[in-house]
Amino acid sequence: MSSRISFIYQDKIFSYTNFYERLRGESAPYYRLDFSVRQKLPWKGFELLLNISNLTSTIEKDINIATGYSMKEQYYGVTADIGLRYRL
Repeated sequence: MSSRISFIYQDKIFSYTNFYERLRGESAPYYRLDFSVRQKLPWKGFELLLNISNLTSTIEKDINIATGYSMKEQYYGVTADIGLRYRL
């Protein structure tokens, strides 16, 4: 069996330009936690896979630099994939 936990962090990525500085935007602090596991099965070449993304259910936001108010929000929620793999 093998497993992996990954952590993603990003902050202050310039996202909106405007002649007026008060109308410019950047990304708000964003972090996400993902988990992946793979288990070999007793049959030759078969593996069971599980991937879970965004365990923290974090919302991705762009904010106005001057006011700090949200300009755009994207919510992806938690997603999961399960699969069976056969290697030749």
